[in-house]
Amino acid sequence: MRLTGLSLVSLALAQMMMAIAEEAVAPAPVEQVVLNADEIDVNEGENTVIATGNVEAVYQGRVLRADRLEYNRSTDRIRATGNVVILDEEGLQRFAEEIETDSRLGDGYAIDFAMRIPGGAVATAGSAARDEEAGINTMDRVVFTACEMCEGDTRPTWALRARRATMDENSQMISYRDAVLEVAGVPVIYFPYFAHPDPNSERRSGFLPPDFGMSSKRGAFYQQPYYWAISPSQDLTLSPQFNAKVNPLMALEYRKRFWSGDIKADFSFTNEQDFDSDGEKFGDKEWRGHIFADGKFRINNEFRWGFAAEHMTDDLYTQRYDIP
Repeated sequence: MRLTGLSLVSLALAQMMMAIAEEAVAPAPVEQVVLNADEIDVNEGENTVIATGNVEAVYQGRVLRADRLEYNRSTDRIRATGNVVILDEEGLQRFAEEIETDSRLGDGYAIDFAMRIPGGAVATAGSAARDEEAGINTMDRVVFTACEMCEGDTRPTWALRARRATMDENSQMISYRDAVLEVAGVPVIYFPYFAHPDPNSERRSGFLPPDFGMSSKRGAFYQQPYYWAISPSQDLTLSPQFNAKVNPLMALEYRKRFWSGDIKADFSFTNEQDFDSDGEKFGDKEWRGHIFADGKFRINNEFRWGFAAEHMTDDLYTQRYDIP
């Protein structure tokens, strides 16, 4: 889920309205805005430009649609209301009932805000705001999901709800307050605080998207990976797995790149009894685990060498815990 949508909204509106105002009082600029509406009113007394009814403004590949759009040249405030839609060339769609900002991309807000991201992800918020000077974007009463709903479905397979989401452009982090993970509309896990790097930020440590679902062997399960960027040439992913029927499992993936090749090691461990395909336990509780490792290295342009190693404490260990 990205909070920069509001800043792009501000940019689109600001550029459009500055061009509209200039068109009303001066020769057309090099970069022109195409504005269509049922009615356009330039009020010199109040120093405003108002477009109403099926408003559509096109500027530099962006399209803005609204029921009403007003630019106040005295206060430098822009306000679009009623079924506001903004489309861009990248396919990002933004929706709001009301948006207000200024031409300098300063403080701004949106009411009943939503974004549809290419690929199917959707984010909605009761309100969204941007503080340009602080580099902070906030969304209140947020719902985010990357699941596309099938016809007839009333709720996504999973969704993340939060009282507030904040994107800090300086630290490139997105944080959530009072976040709840829902599966099929049912609250599963509550996070008083949750944070992860901005998807567009450089490689850095942070939480990765979780994996969860139902297993006939382990019952309901939830696995939350955490990515640790140890150095520019190595990293470690820790993925604790929590299960309803059996004890938790810890899985790890280590990767390191050398000047002539790389190595990778996957391993996991848990303390549990054996269990069958229905989750029925038997035998003694003991430490169990696995390790898969491999490496590939280049000697020169013609010769290469490598290695591979595999070991499991139980023949069916990886099948029981759905380890690839």
